[in-house]
Amino acid sequence: MSGLTTDTLHILIQSELRRIDERFAAFLEVYRRDQEKANEFRSALDDLSKTMATRRELEAAQVSGNARIHALVKDVGDLRSRLDIGPAGLAPLQAYQAQQSGRQEGSKQNQAALYAMLGGFATIIGLIVVLSNVLTGN
Repeated sequence: MSGLTTDTLHILIQSELRRIDERFAAFLEVYRRDQEKANEFRSALDDLSKTMATRRELEAAQVSGNARIHALVKDVGDLRSRLDIGPAGLAPLQAYQAQQSGRQEGSKQNQAALYAMLGGFATIIGLIVVLSNVLTGN
């Protein structure tokens, strides 16, 4: 049997059991570190889940934001149309201003026509005076 006795087998088994115990202890150490890392990761995920909004919350916020934007766009359109039309009392005021401007233009045209007639009348009188001087010999 090549020197294998119960004592040598016992020694071999004991050394093998020590090696297994050492490997098992190393495995437990690695396993505990991995568990700690997993617990830290779970804790970080838990913190994130408490602080981050859910998809439903984000979709609700987006719908609310879009509705507000559409309402603001409508309000701006209403304001623009009100600016184009103007306040309620503006139309009569604009009509009165147009009427006064028309009167001023008409007055200027009448004044110009009067000046033209006076100039024509003065020209005719001047021709009559010149013609009478020529005919009378003065």
